[in-house]
Amino acid sequence: MYAPTWGEFSSTFEWIDKVIEVCNDMDINLLLRLHPFMLTEHTKWKTGGINWNEKLSGIAARHKQVRIVMNHDLDDIMLASDVMITDVSGMALEFLTISKPVVFLPAPKFFELYGTERPENWCRPEYEIKNRAGLREELKKALNGEGFLYPVDKLVYNKGKSLEVMVKGIEQVIRAGM
Repeated sequence: MYAPTWGEFSSTFEWIDKVIEVCNDMDINLLLRLHPFMLTEHTKWKTGGINWNEKLSGIAARHKQVRIVMNHDLDDIMLASDVMITDVSGMALEFLTISKPVVFLPAPKFFELYGTERPENWCRPEYEIKNRAGLREELKKALNGEGFLYPVDKLVYNKGKSLEVMVKGIEQVIRAGM
């Protein structure tokens, strides 16, 4: 599955054709799930000025191994996928919690705008994919059971510890205010 985020920091503009090409070359079926904003909004900063509905129709017509996913039942899409390719989509965090590998594409504009002290950065590997060859290599690893997985216990709520975390957070706020 390729499920990028939306807007001007989405990998879609630079990577959609590369992802399709690599998956085609590797004979991989691809579920393509763009963020709903890319399909329903018309502002340039959300869509890059591209009519994604039209572009997706063309992709579906030219590439038989690509299925365009339009429904909003993300659980079914994630369960049907062996690997997720994304940039900073929140879906990646959910995908990692079901112990499936994620291939992360670059998202420099996102991190320039929002910084790196975010889960979208913490759960990424230290290396960054630069080109089609890097994407191909990471997909191959993921499909062979050697792909990048972030430890689920670092992502999932630690039951029974929320009060302790809240108290520490409140103590930090109080100390910072003094």
